[in-house]
Amino acid sequence: MAYQNGTACPTLSLFHILGERWSIPVIEILYSSKSNMQFNSILEEIGNITPKNLSGCLKSLMESGIVERHIVTHLNGAQGTEYGLTQNGRLLEKYVIEIKDIGAKWYRLSNVCSNKKCSECPLFSKYRNACMLA
Repeated sequence: MAYQNGTACPTLSLFHILGERWSIPVIEILYSSKSNMQFNSILEEIGNITPKNLSGCLKSLMESGIVERHIVTHLNGAQGTEYGLTQNGRLLEKYVIEIKDIGAKWYRLSNVCSNKKCSECPLFSKYRNACMLA
């Protein structure tokens, strides 16, 4: 059986998916929201991702069965698209949080995160007005 990226190993397949640049921030944001999110809300939450990159990331996560797309009808009758984690995506929650925590410790221990202007750092979330590692 072949998994993601043609590998015969499910563990390597999962690491291939999670290793994509924006996968972990998108999963973490969808987990943190506790509900489905619209594309623009995810875009604002991450802050430093282009719409093209977010679209590609969401497509990849949907193909991998981690994220699902929902068509919703608003009170005014307009339809919109929202994204949320699948049951398999929810299984990753505690691991994504652990990866984030380990990353934060590594940054602090190696003094990599010594940026005095957090708002200019690629790890800064404009939506939350805080570092994504915090």
